[in-house]
Amino acid sequence: MPILSNIQRRTVTGRVLLGAFYVVLIFGACGMVYPFLLMVAGSFKTAVDLHEVDIVPRFLTDREALFRKYCEQRYGKIPEFMAATRSQNSTGQWLYSYKNLALPESSERMICDWEQFLGEARGRWPSYYWSLGHVHALRGISELTYQYIQSLKEAFPHAPRIEFEVALTSEGWQSQNYRMPQGSYGEVYRKFRNRLSPRYFYPVSVEGSYAAEFLTAAYGNGPDGAVRLDQDFGTNYRSPLEAELPPSIPAGHKERELWERFVRDYLSPRFIHYDAALLPAYRAFLEGKYSDIAALNHAYGTSSAQWTEVEFPTPSQMQESRLNDLTAFQRNLPSLDGLHIQSPDFEWRKWLDQKYGGDLEALNQAWGTHYVMWGRIQMPLLAYDGVQLDRHKESILWDYLTRNYKFAWDQIVGNS
Repeated sequence: MPILSNIQRRTVTGRVLLGAFYVVLIFGACGMVYPFLLMVAGSFKTAVDLHEVDIVPRFLTDREALFRKYCEQRYGKIPEFMAATRSQNSTGQWLYSYKNLALPESSERMICDWEQFLGEARGRWPSYYWSLGHVHALRGISELTYQYIQSLKEAFPHAPRIEFEVALTSEGWQSQNYRMPQGSYGEVYRKFRNRLSPRYFYPVSVEGSYAAEFLTAAYGNGPDGAVRLDQDFGTNYRSPLEAELPPSIPAGHKERELWERFVRDYLSPRFIHYDAALLPAYRAFLEGKYSDIAALNHAYGTSSAQWTEVEFPTPSQMQESRLNDLTAFQRNLPSLDGLHIQSPDFEWRKWLDQKYGGDLEALNQAWGTHYVMWGRIQMPLLAYDGVQLDRHKESILWDYLTRNYKFAWDQIVGNS
């Protein structure tokens, strides 16, 4: 039996009461639908926008919000982001959160120069000059971890599913401790890495690691730290993050001390050129370790007949055994005078110097900048990230909206 009869519904009182019923039901429905929509929106969020309460995630409509999310997933944790980009706020302070990251300024000419430089570098740089981004996910699964798991499934179709519960990590090529994945998974990783689009990679910044990890640890990361650093180095930086890394051992006592500690304790031999004058010491070091040339050949996969044939390894010969020996040799050298750091940072400045004929003012006019020294020019990673984001916006957004659901579906199907 209905609450209101047909006759009662035609009365004013009945219509008011019926309207009140509908209002109550609508509000009740909203009370259920709104949390559901918040839950759906939350499934697309990461640490940078997790605490935003909206049913339409802001990164869908706001370019700056999307840029922050993109950089978070490209670089990962803030220390790694700072080492790669040396981004800072308007007062020269360290960025403690992607929430404070602003879209960088750039010029069309700067981006054209950067793309030309990268195009020339791709054909000659060793693989460890490029760091793989998009392997980070502070919530959910990262874009490339998901793709890597699919590659593992294809390579090992009969392996238990639990074997594929892996996560990619940052490629810390500049660190002495970093090694690529080894074994059967390592081969899959190398093939997977080689077929990825160049947009997933960014050049390694050795200078960024020096400034963000060593100098900020010694002096702090703001203007006060810059004052102390300038007193020790005789420089004029706004922040230690702006500091230049000398390619060779510097003359100043304090700067020399930090440079030596950075090279001995942290920097991988991948980024060091050794003077030929150090070869006798290197051969003596290897002979002291292996005693017999046959043992060295076995470890290195070489066929040297005598110790005088042993040379410093080329970029293509930087396998684990040689890296370990070079690291030990480097750490125990009495003097680092014969060591010279090589890095994409230095190659970028050298390329610009050659292109503009050593005329810094010509570069400033072309870029609309005000650099006073070539050494202050950093790689424009963030500016180029903005360009890449605009070029691939649709595919990036589609990945952000579907990745977690695709992974969840794979887990359901795989465990059913």
